[in-house]
Amino acid sequence: MLHTQNAEAPEPSAPETVIAQWLANLLLLKDVPVHYLIPDERMLPNESIRFFQVDESWLESLRDGALSIGRVTATDLSHDVAFMPLVAATTERATAVARPQTRRLVAARNAAPMLKPLSGFLLRSQAISQWPNMEVEGRAKGARAVTLRQQNIGTLLICLFAGVVDTVEIFQPSEAVHFGFLPEDSPVAKKRRSQNGKENGKELEENPLDKIRWRNEQTRVLDIGELVKWMAGAELPHYRSDQFALQMVTGVDRVVFTIETPLTN
Repeated sequence: MLHTQNAEAPEPSAPETVIAQWLANLLLLKDVPVHYLIPDERMLPNESIRFFQVDESWLESLRDGALSIGRVTATDLSHDVAFMPLVAATTERATAVARPQTRRLVAARNAAPMLKPLSGFLLRSQAISQWPNMEVEGRAKGARAVTLRQQNIGTLLICLFAGVVDTVEIFQPSEAVHFGFLPEDSPVAKKRRSQNGKENGKELEENPLDKIRWRNEQTRVLDIGELVKWMAGAELPHYRSDQFALQMVTGVDRVVFTIETPLTN
């Protein structure tokens, strides 16, 4: 009879650590019922986005309500009041560790405490389920804001930032960068770029790309050799692959939301 040795189970966390992590999730609005955040569905219809700022007193009430379980006597209340500063500090440290939500944000034990005030947005769109790995960047007065939470819930995306943002950009992940042309059916269009990446339409007009031979016109496959000749021009045969990539790379589309009347502190 074969005997297997069971792997050692991880040691359970201390009760205060578990409580701090649970409260940290609450401060990031995790496990908070959606109807608490959106009391009426008409406030967030299909294909809409709503920006918000988190009321710090609301978070304090949320934390107090969570800790009020079992609070019966005045002694219990005075005990909670006395320890509330310690609980708040412990919770904020735990929040700094718990806040990374996307695969590109890694938790750090020495992460800085959560900045206040908080702001964010709720996006309800079919795009959330079609492109689940969309990236989001928030900015406040030109500086990039720290993303505290980014989570997809079906067709709903919730994002929470440190500080008050005035600009939000939503775009496909970086691996979506590829070679491509302008979104025109005919003729195939491509504007040349200078070394700093800026497009130059004049050269395109003088030597349009639609003169390039197709390798297979029915399947819209270009003749790469002819394409390189068109790109290189007089630089052949010293044209390099990085120069070709500079001309051909096509970035991802970005949707930029600007809050004309920024949320106030």
